[in-house]
Amino acid sequence: MRRVVQNHLALFALALTALTIVITRACLQSITIDEATSFLQYARHPASHWWPVSDNHVLNSILMRLTTTVFGVSNLTARLPAVLGAMIYIGSALSLCLLLARGQLLELLLFICLVFNPLILDYLVAARGYSLAIGLFLAAVAVIASAMMTPGNEAKLVRQSVWTSALLALSCSANFSFAIANGAMLTLFFVWAIRRQKLIRIAVAAYLPGLLIGFILCGSVILTWPKGELYFGSKGTEREPGESASAAWHAANSAAWAVAPDLRRAASFRQPGNHPSQEARLELRIAG
Repeated sequence: MRRVVQNHLALFALALTALTIVITRACLQSITIDEATSFLQYARHPASHWWPVSDNHVLNSILMRLTTTVFGVSNLTARLPAVLGAMIYIGSALSLCLLLARGQLLELLLFICLVFNPLILDYLVAARGYSLAIGLFLAAVAVIASAMMTPGNEAKLVRQSVWTSALLALSCSANFSFAIANGAMLTLFFVWAIRRQKLIRIAVAAYLPGLLIGFILCGSVILTWPKGELYFGSKGTEREPGESASAAWHAANSAAWAVAPDLRRAASFRQPGNHPSQEARLELRIAG
C-alpha cells in the first residue's frame, strides 16, 4: 500500500484535498431549505425515517437521525451521512483511476473530472440522500470494473456479485431515483457474469442480497406508498400565475427550521402570500 501511495502521490493528494473541501463545506456552508426539511420531517421524530413519501431519502434519514441523536444537531452532524457518502465516492473514484488509467496524467485528469465537478461536489455536501446514493453506486461500478479487468476464480466472482448487489441496494435506499440506473447496472453485470459461472448461483448472489437489504430498509415504505406520490405541482394551466409560487413559499414556511442559527435566519420569511424579506433572499442566495 505504501508503494502504491508513493507511486501515485499526486492522485492521493488530490483525493485528500477533495475530502478536505467536502468537510470544510459541511461545517461552514449554510443549511438549505431542502436539508432543513429533510431533517425536521424525516429524521427528528421516531420512525419518521420510514414515512412513505418521495422526498424521504430513507438511508440518509436513518443515518441523519443517528448522527444528530448521538452528537447533537449542527451543520456538520446533519451532514455526516453525506460526508460518509463523499468518502465512499472519492475512494471509489480513486480505485477506478488506479484500475483504469495508464499513466499519471490520465489518472489525474480522470479523477478531477469525477470528483471536482462543481455539481458533484454540491451533492456530496448536502444533507440529502444524493451523496450516499452516488457514492455507493460508484463503489458498485468499481467492484464490477475490478471483476471484469482482474478476473479471478468462481468464488471471487460470487463475492463480487454479492458486494455489487448490496451496494446497489443501499444506493437505491439512499435515493429511490437511482433505482433505474442501479437495476440496469446490476442486470448488465449479471448478463456478463453468467458466461463465467452457473446461472442459478450467480442469480442468487447478484439479486438476493440486494432484495433482502431493500426489504429491510425500505419494505414498509414501499408497501405503504401512496398512489400519485411521484407527482407534484399544478393540476392544470387554469391556475393564477402566482399561485404555484405562493404554494411553494407556504410549504417552505411551514417547517420551523431550527437545525442551526444560520438556518433560522435563512427561513425568516414574512407571512404567507408575501415575498421573502431582502435579508432572507440574501441568505438563501448564499445557501445556494
